[in-house]
Amino acid sequence: GPDNVGGRTRAVMFDPNDPDHNTVWTGGVAGGLWVAEDITFTDPGWVKIDDFWDNMAVTTIAYDPTNTNTFYVGTGEGWYNGGAVRGSGIWKSEDGGMSWFHLDATDGDEFLFVQKIIVHPSDGTVFAATRSTSSVGGGIFLSNDSGTSWIKVLESEGNRSRAADLEIGSDGAIYAALGIWYADGVYKSTDGTNWAKLNDGSNGFPTTGFGRLEIATAPSNSDVIYVVGSSGENTNDDIGVFLKSVDGGESWSNVTIPLNTNNNHFTRGQAWYDLILAVDPTDENIVYAGGIDLFKSEDGGDNWTEISHWYGGFGYPYVHADQHGFVFNPDDNQSILFSNDGGIHRT
Repeated sequence: GPDNVGGRTRAVMFDPNDPDHNTVWTGGVAGGLWVAEDITFTDPGWVKIDDFWDNMAVTTIAYDPTNTNTFYVGTGEGWYNGGAVRGSGIWKSEDGGMSWFHLDATDGDEFLFVQKIIVHPSDGTVFAATRSTSSVGGGIFLSNDSGTSWIKVLESEGNRSRAADLEIGSDGAIYAALGIWYADGVYKSTDGTNWAKLNDGSNGFPTTGFGRLEIATAPSNSDVIYVVGSSGENTNDDIGVFLKSVDGGESWSNVTIPLNTNNNHFTRGQAWYDLILAVDPTDENIVYAGGIDLFKSEDGGDNWTEISHWYGGFGYPYVHADQHGFVFNPDDNQSILFSNDGGIHRT
């Protein structure tokens, strides 16, 4: 209180079982899981699922494309921000969100901060990018039995392992980003267990000069991948890298960094915290980037247009500051939900 306002939101998902794609699931990073029956309404009618989960720090949500009644929700915001709440693993629903239970195998330190969950469309294999409270506990985990058991398939070298992002290409390839407040890189796998590091310093993708990395794959062209990263160890923590590959990660070229109205990087020193990318489902050259505000490119990242402002200044539409998630309506690439520190905005 004193008012009912949306809080910081990272998890957003269109309900795959609603043929009209009006039903939306979302979660607050300290406020639990919610569902709205019709996101097209100004007041969508949000309903809280359960105030008595053992943990309410919802950060990511995904469904199984091979069985759309199966949902997964991860908890724990692992970016080291001051308001972050520690999680307690992953919850699962087997009836389209009607009931939920905690996955016992995610009860340990390795799953205290679940940054991202993805489910492979070919066989329902579940992947989780996690960070723990210890230096070595996190990484990329795989479950091939619907969450009953998990194995770690990727971790950083040395004495630290923190996973930041996971994405699946339209060809089924899996991409993972490792490194939060230290430089690691982007990895690719075609089977989920064997991984190749894509940044070797000689293919246009450096091995240093960045920290957290965010990945976006182009649904319309599996060869096109975008990666943006914070400067990491740099004290201003703006954008350290912004890259694009048109050959599935074999080589990389620089993308123009979007600048705001004050000629600063679009993350304005907060790339460690608010950083998100998405590619239009039908056009590999239309890219959305979120930091403090939202930006759009229609030419593959060469030029950018600001499309929102955090208080509606400078003639731009109002969208709350600090962007954390994008999701496209499966039937309409013009209908997009943006999640941020103020809840959810829709265009």
